[in-house]
Amino acid sequence: MRQSIHIPLNPTRLGRVLLAGLLAALMAFAASPAEPPLVSGTFNGLHGASADFIVGVGNDGAIVHFNGDGDGRRVPSGTTSNLLDVYVGGPDFAFAAGVGIVLSWNGEHWSSILTSDDSSVYRRVWASPERDVVIYGGQQGASEVVCPYLPGARLQPFCRHFGSPMVGACGHSDRIHIVLGNGDIHRVNNAVIDAGGTFAPLHAQAAALQLTDAWFPEQDCPGDALPEAFATNAVGGLWHFDGRGWRSIARYAMGERGQSKVALTH
Repeated sequence: MRQSIHIPLNPTRLGRVLLAGLLAALMAFAASPAEPPLVSGTFNGLHGASADFIVGVGNDGAIVHFNGDGDGRRVPSGTTSNLLDVYVGGPDFAFAAGVGIVLSWNGEHWSSILTSDDSSVYRRVWASPERDVVIYGGQQGASEVVCPYLPGARLQPFCRHFGSPMVGACGHSDRIHIVLGNGDIHRVNNAVIDAGGTFAPLHAQAAALQLTDAWFPEQDCPGDALPEAFATNAVGGLWHFDGRGWRSIARYAMGERGQSKVALTH
């Protein structure tokens, strides 16, 4: 029988000891016996297709695989660049994006599919169930773009500038929904071209929301309707999109760096 340990919100001496022990265990959890623990103890991105394969990425090219066996294993990334985001489609299909680089995982090793100098930062990566990839980023201080990447294609489609950062995506290759930081939602194909050949969003947000991250209860966004979504914003709020419009559902005190990620459970 599994047992759980409850740590009180106002920790006693015992609570502080247990908390310190759990933090130490988590640090050791992310290291293989042959390598030291992650010094920072922080992941910039964490994603998994199932409990059997989860990938965390961090600074200095750090990549950790969690394979559902109670162990976290550092794997070579081939880069020392800071990695900012990761998307896992399966045990043989994953992508990581960061400063001047995008990596792909084929089930055996990580390799670069896109490299540039450190002035380019690739902040997000996502893939459809059909394994077409969308990458967001670009040169700091200049126009950042959304770039499609079609594995195996000899020529790749052009990147596209939306005028607002991409904060999330869901759907299939013929109908990918992209949520932008201003609250607009576009429906595009795997070449990032809007449905019907227009450049207009399916949902145009009247007042910009400054969204920082979006999460979708249904990751494949089935059907033709606009998807339900939850999102954080830059000034301390949680927003809900019900298929018709955005509504503020919570506010909270901002930390030093603000809130940039949202992840909910079913």
